[in-house]
Amino acid sequence: MLMCCVLCSCHDKTHKTLKQAEASMPVDKADSILEWPKASTVSYESLIENEMDSVVVLPLQEKSGQMLGQIVQIQHLNDTLVISDNKRVCLYNSEGEYLSSIGAVGHGPNEYLSLGGMYIVEDSIYIKDVGVGRILTYNVDGKLTNTRNFADGAPQEFCILNDGIVLGAYSGYRPNSLFRLVVFDAKMDIMGTSFPYTEPQEYVAGRFIKQQHQDALFAYPLCDTIFKVTATKVTPVICMNLQDNQVVSDFIDETSDMSQEKFIQKLYGTDKLVNEVEVYPYHEGWFLYYQNSKGSYYSFVNSQQRKDYVRSDIEKQKLYYPFSIISLKDNWVYGYIDPSSLSYMDADSRNKWMVYIKDHALRPLSDLDIKNAVPLVVKMHIRQGGSI
Repeated sequence: MLMCCVLCSCHDKTHKTLKQAEASMPVDKADSILEWPKASTVSYESLIENEMDSVVVLPLQEKSGQMLGQIVQIQHLNDTLVISDNKRVCLYNSEGEYLSSIGAVGHGPNEYLSLGGMYIVEDSIYIKDVGVGRILTYNVDGKLTNTRNFADGAPQEFCILNDGIVLGAYSGYRPNSLFRLVVFDAKMDIMGTSFPYTEPQEYVAGRFIKQQHQDALFAYPLCDTIFKVTATKVTPVICMNLQDNQVVSDFIDETSDMSQEKFIQKLYGTDKLVNEVEVYPYHEGWFLYYQNSKGSYYSFVNSQQRKDYVRSDIEKQKLYYPFSIISLKDNWVYGYIDPSSLSYMDADSRNKWMVYIKDHALRPLSDLDIKNAVPLVVKMHIRQGGSI
């Protein structure tokens, strides 16, 4: 459903302690914007049974000195899985067998001081070294091919477009960081800025969803809009309808003088605001993860309906799925099975999931393997013509 509508506006009042700044890339006005349904169906049914037609658990093969901790990123280089735990980057084949690693933590010429995220474009792996404030470019053989430095520190989130253009998103206002979104050219000179900060608190920078070589989608907390970003333009494209814009605006006004700690407590204490959202396009719509004070949800959305599967219910103190979704490619959803999450489940649910994980593992797994945190990646294929 395409509708003519006013941009799902994000808060535009400037707090008195913030230095005012004018963006060089103000958000374009849109004649029409895709609106997701406001109403949703909330379900405690099985997401896997209703929406997936194939599930595989990959126990990752480990090499001495390259043992992964909690997986935070899974990216794809053709059929190779590129996986990071924010301490190292390792490559695995489609069956979870270890292939190689990219760089290492250290002070050497091929190393990074503190890994803060990665991004893949064609055959290049871009690693953000947040400790130094730079982006390192590696080829698939692990050779460092380029180093680019940020003048005022690395952004919290980044995305690489064509010609080496970098989109950077920052998590909070600072005297030398007045904008949430900054565009850098291949030489790391600033070529555009957008979303000047209007609130003093620091929170999640936002998420980039790579679309084409020349653009990406961008969404950030306390804003209900998804934007398309190019090297020269920011345009609203989707109104998610996950939260009311007036409620967001009122919340920012009410919390503008609060300490960072009280701001976070209030944000996580209201069910009228979404405090985290991650968006993944697939063949028939969108797959989401979002959370509020009532719980967290995995959702399937198209222009006509939204179905929310409850991942966790705060009031019932129940966790229903032991995995965190990390990426989606070719309608395969990839996630990390965190063994510690099983401890939050009741005994019956925990035992059922232990059996399920072992039954769907590509290689034999024991209960001890799972409890000892053998890295486990789950991949689930979204069924065509599912429930929405």
